[in-house]
Amino acid sequence: MIREILKVRTQQLSRSLVGIGIFRSLFLLGIVATTAIFMFAYASDPLFAFLMAVAIPVALALIQIKRKDKLFLRTHFKNYKQVLWIEYLTLSIPLIFCLLYHFNWKPVVILIAGVSVLPFLNGSINALSINTKLQEWIPHDSFEWKAGVRQQFLILVPLWVVALFTSWFIGSVPIAIFFLGIICFKFYEESEPVPMLMLYELNPAKLIKHKIKKQLSIYFIIIAPLLICFWFFQYEYWYIPLGELVILVSLQVYIILTKYAYYDPGQKSPAAQTMGSIGFLGGIIPVFLPGVWALSVWFYFRAVKNLNDYLHDYNN
Repeated sequence: MIREILKVRTQQLSRSLVGIGIFRSLFLLGIVATTAIFMFAYASDPLFAFLMAVAIPVALALIQIKRKDKLFLRTHFKNYKQVLWIEYLTLSIPLIFCLLYHFNWKPVVILIAGVSVLPFLNGSINALSINTKLQEWIPHDSFEWKAGVRQQFLILVPLWVVALFTSWFIGSVPIAIFFLGIICFKFYEESEPVPMLMLYELNPAKLIKHKIKKQLSIYFIIIAPLLICFWFFQYEYWYIPLGELVILVSLQVYIILTKYAYYDPGQKSPAAQTMGSIGFLGGIIPVFLPGVWALSVWFYFRAVKNLNDYLHDYNN
């Protein structure tokens, strides 16, 4: 059965690559290959190994919470947790191989232990909608953040609190900043209806700049206390979060631009999601960051042209 499940996943991946086209597939495969080389080269570093051994289970936990086929697996397979464990372990094999090659045993144990917990995360954060006083501080025109914080409250707040009170540890704040940054990517998955787009009464260029400004302002306000604590305890490593911020800011701008470049009222654009994933994979490898910047410029002009069909009345 496990073999059949893995075969299905392989076929799904193949269809996805065919669907995004040869050029994008080659670009994506190139990023994956470069990531593997980068991972192999740095797997001997204890700090990098530990961060990756923690980051991968956390990233997979977000996938586990969000995935929509858990009910299908639970109702059709008696040992569905074993299926989930095999899937996540398979995704972790490249890092496990790199760590074992460099005899980094402790991160391997942490990674496998973290992956083994994932199948037991059966809850769905999407099903929870929490309203608190916190949302009242979010500007009314930042509806993406209001909706996102309401849905992701049980992830965002504990992550922020744990990072703040463990900021004396070198890895806690960088990991939190990273995941706080990528969680808010999901806020921009679905395009708002046209009436909400027109409420701003801005032309396409001004609207895009307004969205980027609001996104970065709120994000910086959230992470500012974490940065201050990190620099207080780990001043000699001041450059780590700054390097992260360059990448995360670039990716956040990129995600917003892809959303509006493929804007489809009230829908989740598959093209935007695909290009967003490619940009994310490219952004986490510093050598590909200029490529993300170049694509951002192209998507900006595409977004302005696309939104002009809806906001042409505000061109003055």
